[in-house]
Amino acid sequence: MQINHHAHMEFFMLDERTGKNVFYTINRQRLREIQSEVAEILHMQRGVDKRIAGLNALSLELTLSS
Repeated sequence: MQINHHAHMEFFMLDERTGKNVFYTINRQRLREIQSEVAEILHMQRGVDKRIAGLNALSLELTLSS
């Protein structure tokens, strides 16, 4: 069995004028870039993109562990 060291982070950004959360207005590509940057800074390996793997998280985990 392999230990899956990973991290979860939650970001939020507030609009200066309204105070409302605008984080979810960022497109998915930019979010992937942010994840890659954070992984690089923390010296962590990025996971396989599910669009490439074609599997959901549980299926991918079971595949990688076998």
